[in-house]
Amino acid sequence: MCTIGAVATVDSEGNAIAFALKNSDYMQVGHWHGCITGGAGNDFMGFNTSSRPGVNSGMNEKGLAVIRSFLDYRGPFDEKDEPAKEQKDFPLDVDRRSAIAAGLLERYETVDETLPHLHDVIPRHTGKGTGQRGGNFLLADAAGKVAVLEHCENRIESRVYAEGCAARGNNGRLILLEEQARLPGHVREDRETRCEYMQNALDSLHESIPQGMSKAEALDSLKRTLAWKGPEGDGGVGSICALNLRAPGARTNSAQPCSTRTAVIFDLIEKTMHFTRGNPDEYPWETMRFPA
Repeated sequence: MCTIGAVATVDSEGNAIAFALKNSDYMQVGHWHGCITGGAGNDFMGFNTSSRPGVNSGMNEKGLAVIRSFLDYRGPFDEKDEPAKEQKDFPLDVDRRSAIAAGLLERYETVDETLPHLHDVIPRHTGKGTGQRGGNFLLADAAGKVAVLEHCENRIESRVYAEGCAARGNNGRLILLEEQARLPGHVREDRETRCEYMQNALDSLHESIPQGMSKAEALDSLKRTLAWKGPEGDGGVGSICALNLRAPGARTNSAQPCSTRTAVIFDLIEKTMHFTRGNPDEYPWETMRFPA
């Protein structure tokens, strides 16, 4: 469904800088952006598709970000293999991972608190036999901790990135290594190209910010990264910013073409969400803050 990443470091004056980001690449489905307030726990902001309860990805008022992406190996990998869709009275896509993400944001403040709980709930609610697809949970907090948890069926592994940056492109680095090696060529190329481009961009910022790059310059660089239309510049295979991409099974569990529907960058220090209401190559960036 997307390319995700996070980077945490300090600037040349010792000020903390931490961003978490993603694109949402999906079929033509509405997306909302908002701030959830008034609950028993933390307020949080984020986005999701219109048919799903919970939050796809978000950040809470304490500066904890939960960024999700699809990770699976089961296809379909050809448009002719797309299963027939059951006609429903109204769209309702029960994705338990969205509910889990919302719960994490409401309850926790740091990666260290969140990761053990995620290891507990993921197998029970998204494991084999639940009908749920696999995915990546990228966690980042205002203290500069970054971690990724990968899960699919009953497999689950996580890693804390002491270097302060990590990226995924719907691929796994910790699980499904043999299964991913057997995926169709277009799936491997699309996932690995995006992941490498994002990782290189984050590594560059991680090196440049302490040497004098300003926070505004870093933010602009991340916006350009999310608008990158790939090696051919057409929004096709390998692009972070997709335009009518035909790569069945690479980014979603659908063979339908997909496009980038929103781009989102969370500033974990200033507690701000920068986002677009459409493809970031075409739509302007907006900003959302928590209510005073």
